[in-house]
Amino acid sequence: MNTYQLLLSPDEMNQKIARKMRERRKEKHLTQAALSNRANVSLGSLKNLYNLHKKRDVAPSLFCVGLCD
Repeated sequence: MNTYQLLLSPDEMNQKIARKMRERRKEKHLTQAALSNRANVSLGSLKNLYNLHKKRDVAPSLFCVGLCD
């Protein structure tokens, strides 16, 4: 973890996580539906992930399972 990451607010960190996960999902050519199936979570929960700066009830780590091989 670099110093910059320590200076991010929780909302900024959530946005960064969501952005990185979206990039990774697209690199793997996965739709949101496919990722939600791989992570064993609902599509609605995945969509909430992309709005973490508005909602704080979604755990980003749930979706990492679907992105990691």
